[in-house]
Amino acid sequence: MLSRDMGVPLYYQLHTILRKSILSGEIQPGAPFPTEDVLVQKYKVSRMTVRQALTELRKEQLITRKQGKGTFVTDKAERMELPKLSGTGMDLIDFELRGSKRVAVKTQVI
Repeated sequence: MLSRDMGVPLYYQLHTILRKSILSGEIQPGAPFPTEDVLVQKYKVSRMTVRQALTELRKEQLITRKQGKGTFVTDKAERMELPKLSGTGMDLIDFELRGSKRVAVKTQVI
């Protein structure tokens, strides 16, 4: 899940997880999005962290918030694709799946 040891802000890690859930179709367009309380409990982060992650998703137009109704996945989500890149910064976030605690990164400009 989220790692407090890797140097990547928690809101960004959460944003990445939620974005993947939306773009993979795990949460369908038009479907209600989990509430802030549910996300706080599930990921064991502060409400502010959840709000920052949701703000980023809203900026990307992946979710919409309707006062008194809740948060919903937008139709734009089904038209977007997950990036098909390798060797990116996303690898740093997903490293936990590979069981490592630290990842050494070397950058070389060619």
